[in-house]
Amino acid sequence: MKSGSGLVPQLAYKVPEAAEALALSVATVWKLVKSGELRSYKVGSSRFIPVAALTEFVEARLAEQPIPGCCGNHPDFT
Repeated sequence: MKSGSGLVPQLAYKVPEAAEALALSVATVWKLVKSGELRSYKVGSSRFIPVAALTEFVEARLAEQPIPGCCGNHPDFT
């Protein structure tokens, strides 16, 4: 069942959809999946990336990178 109607929230994306959501190439997302940096699971021959894994990936990248010109203790990032 597709969630395109908006009635059912999408809980996971296939790799090309996840790549689009992250604004990355499909090849880059595959590398992240294979390295374990981006959690995923397989059903049959299809690979899925949970929405929560996408959020965790972005939050981890934000935590690694200081805000340019900031003192490092910005209240939104503590």
